[in-house]
Amino acid sequence: MAFFNRGKWNGRVLAGVLIASLVVLTLWIWQRGVAAQPTEQKTVVVTVGDIERQVRTTGTLVPVLKVDVGAQVTGQVRKLFVELGQQVEKGEQVALIDPTLALQDLRQQEALLEQQTAQLAAKSIDLKAAERELARQMALTAGEATSLAEREAAQDAVQKLKAEIRGNSALLQQSRILIDSAKAKLAYTRITAPVSGQVIAIAVQEGQTVNAVQQAPTLLTIAQMEKMTVRARVPEADITRVRRGQPVYFTTLGNDKVRHTGTVRAVQPAPEKINTALFYNALFEVPNPGAVLWPDMTVQVVFVTEARRQVATIPSALLGPIGEDRKATVRVLGQDGKSVPRTVTVGIDDGSRAEITAGLRVGERVLEVPALSGG
Repeated sequence: MAFFNRGKWNGRVLAGVLIASLVVLTLWIWQRGVAAQPTEQKTVVVTVGDIERQVRTTGTLVPVLKVDVGAQVTGQVRKLFVELGQQVEKGEQVALIDPTLALQDLRQQEALLEQQTAQLAAKSIDLKAAERELARQMALTAGEATSLAEREAAQDAVQKLKAEIRGNSALLQQSRILIDSAKAKLAYTRITAPVSGQVIAIAVQEGQTVNAVQQAPTLLTIAQMEKMTVRARVPEADITRVRRGQPVYFTTLGNDKVRHTGTVRAVQPAPEKINTALFYNALFEVPNPGAVLWPDMTVQVVFVTEARRQVATIPSALLGPIGEDRKATVRVLGQDGKSVPRTVTVGIDDGSRAEITAGLRVGERVLEVPALSGG
């Protein structure tokens, strides 16, 4: 019985050895087959494209012209003639302040002018009478028929009336000025658009009282939306790369497929400090057909600091170290399937693709991962 069990165990060991041998033999044959197959080398084709070096930042849209329309008189807003988004023309009435007080002031000044005119006329009559009396006293004095005191009194009366007439004339001029002022205040109750444009904000409601004693309160805002100014905030680390006349474009957060292009008009030298960082505002204008751009929109701005159009390019990752002479080495796959090293001259590099100015032709294939040797 022991002999039988020992034979059974030896048979199991022999079967295991045979199975393991078959597995090793199969693996060896498979590896030889794989090794015998030629290694496929991944390549990238040299293509023609555009490359840009850029400064990217954010900006804000503002209308080229935006005017706050205020009130120059105190009173209640009786009527608003416009709505948000409405297009208005220069000189068009947009609001009315209650003219009651201004009209009363005008009438009061006109009445005062009329009173002063009558007083001046009366003084003129008195002056003529005093001058006749003075002439009579002068004639009597020549005939020694009157006293010197009476003649001097007549002279004083004439001088006094002339002074009063001068005073009344000055008051009359002052009243005319006050009337002109009252007429202006009455005209100010009729608020008109100082420029043509679109109403983008209304700050008051009908029935609201506005106080123009210390400063002119804003009633509404009109903007010309046909052209917009972009105020781009550039960090101080990049501001030296942004200059006047440089091409620039932006996209909106709502539509990143459409580029709006322009040219840098100015860079404001006064910085804006946010926490500990400094930023400078670069300004440029863009047309706004269809009024698709709105005030205070946030936009993604791209300043093109350097650009190459329709040049030979490859991915930047394929380049080895670039020397001071802008030389680098790549491996090019020949028609025989072998790769060889080649020195190329690199132009601008945007971090994703690089311009090749010499050493490669469009259509050639460059190894994605350069081999260590030339075979």
